[in-house]
Amino acid sequence: LEAEVKASKFRNTPHQPVEILAQGGTPPFLYHWSDGGSGPIRGDLASGQSYLVEVSDAHGCVQEVSFTYQHGLIGPAHELAVFPNPANAHLRFRMAPEATATSGMIRVTNLLGQTLHVAPMSRDQHRDLDISQWPEGIYLIHFESDRILQTQKVLVRR
Repeated sequence: LEAEVKASKFRNTPHQPVEILAQGGTPPFLYHWSDGGSGPIRGDLASGQSYLVEVSDAHGCVQEVSFTYQHGLIGPAHELAVFPNPANAHLRFRMAPEATATSGMIRVTNLLGQTLHVAPMSRDQHRDLDISQWPEGIYLIHFESDRILQTQKVLVRR
């Protein structure tokens, strides 16, 4: 099973739709988006947001594709996928399939610079973080490896 992301030819939405193309494998295909969406075509993506899409076929074969959507353009994803965003009860961290780093450290801070969470991360794992007790607001997710320093904003909203 292979999956790739492309700008869709369909333009029945206010934003440039994105299509996930599944090839090989056995239909039907299921599409699970990091923001909770489903289906192969989406026209409601937020600009500046990174997405991770898990595509599975009828035999349970799975392929992931990740990307950043920026004003209708599709670019490479961050090394670390963080979702959902906005979040309310938990955050999930996963290394992007295209990541150049094999491991690194996650550090979550509030806007005052206070560190709320630190954890190691490697390519073959995902982490869940309970944020149900955190106040609403903007938090910064820092990912650092020997070659990459990346920061993403996450909104906690109830």
